[in-house]
Amino acid sequence: HMPGQEPENIKRRLTALFAKLDEAYPDKVIEGLNREHKKWGETVTELYRLLGYASSKNFLMAYGYTVADNKGGRTANKNADIIAELQKRYPDGPLFTSVAQLKEANPDLAPKIKSLENTAPTVFGTSLKKHLVEMNILASTKQALANEGITAAADDGNETERGNPEEVPQKTEDSQPQASVEVTPISETKASVAPSPTLDKDFVISRGLLKQYTGKKRRVIVPETVSKIGENAFKANQSVKNVILHNGIVRIDRAAFIGCTSLEKIVIPDGVTKLDWGVFNGCSSLKEVTLGTGLTHISQSAFYGCRSLEKVFIPETVTYLGENAFGGCDLLTICGFAGSKAEKYAQANGIQFECVVAADSGKATAKTGPSNEEAERKAHEEAERRAREEAERKAREEAERKAREEAERKAREEAERKAHEEAERRAREEAERRAREEAERLAQERLYAQRRAQKLCQHCGGTFKGIFSKTCRQCGMKKDY
Repeated sequence: HMPGQEPENIKRRLTALFAKLDEAYPDKVIEGLNREHKKWGETVTELYRLLGYASSKNFLMAYGYTVADNKGGRTANKNADIIAELQKRYPDGPLFTSVAQLKEANPDLAPKIKSLENTAPTVFGTSLKKHLVEMNILASTKQALANEGITAAADDGNETERGNPEEVPQKTEDSQPQASVEVTPISETKASVAPSPTLDKDFVISRGLLKQYTGKKRRVIVPETVSKIGENAFKANQSVKNVILHNGIVRIDRAAFIGCTSLEKIVIPDGVTKLDWGVFNGCSSLKEVTLGTGLTHISQSAFYGCRSLEKVFIPETVTYLGENAFGGCDLLTICGFAGSKAEKYAQANGIQFECVVAADSGKATAKTGPSNEEAERKAHEEAERRAREEAERKAREEAERKAREEAERKAREEAERKAHEEAERRAREEAERRAREEAERLAQERLYAQRRAQKLCQHCGGTFKGIFSKTCRQCGMKKDY
């Protein structure tokens, strides 16, 4: 059977198989199928025999796939490339504790990681998670718990941030980043343990630092007592959609919102001067970002993998944009002023740039840093509008449903009434017909009896002729009584 001519039952199996192959081999180059996906290989063998192909290679090539000859070494090199790419993206140690979180934050590598996960016991002699922990790409559970209790010094005058691999911009005459901060190893910070944090409902707060948000609300308003958002504070929270940050917040640490795949909207306060490494890495649903007018530094991978982000205005105060700051944002258009750092970054990374003219600068600035009260008011009005529209829609649908049910009921009753009347009419007509036929039969029998008594032809009332065989003189019928 050629492609498109398969029996219907086999066609359904082909559709399911090709969906799995396309996910695991997006480039349609298949190598080591029986080794990496044994069950899929068995399905391919069964199907190519049913369809009459000479081999699985001919079968796959007929459907647009390329089967690479496995001459040894290539799979190992490919696995090493994946590990090297992950080490490149996370040079300062692990941010995740599971392979699922790693795939969610790196959607472009997800199929390769999934394939590697299937072959890890054969390739590495252990599970992929254990191997990545050994390579310092994933954190073990014990390590993650240890990191939760360790914080950097909380002195407001100290701008050094723990584990920051990037340059920190220092205010100089030309406003360029000058100094760098060394990485503080975990082993050297164990003596600096913060005092016992206080728990305010869903917020774990210590000395103005929001260490962790444990709630599941969709709309989160950060308490006024918070001045800093800590590292991994909202990490991998799948519930939060909108976070309201008040103007008193002055610092957002690295990976604060990493892996928040449901987050759709964020407004950065004017007091924040730096977005640290991977702050919004992997926030795949993030659509609306408003940057504060005090922002000067957007670090490496700050918005990496924000696939839903279509437009962002970068103020002219921003003088540093790190590598892959907006990497993986395929739909993004950067808005900014001509000659700004934003324009240079967009040109260097092949991102579409939309220039804001000087006449619109006030409007652009207002758009960049609205007050939290205004943002909350608009959000409240939007919520009320949506609730009102939803209530009106439900009321309209309920009214339409009742009207439809009433019309159907009336139509049903009318049909039943007509059917009943029709049945009665037919029964009445049938009774009248039978009565009429019975009356006619009785009258005919009385007439026949009267004619027989008079020895006349019972059919026409005529007289008979003849002696032995008598016939009616009028109708010619024989006497039959």
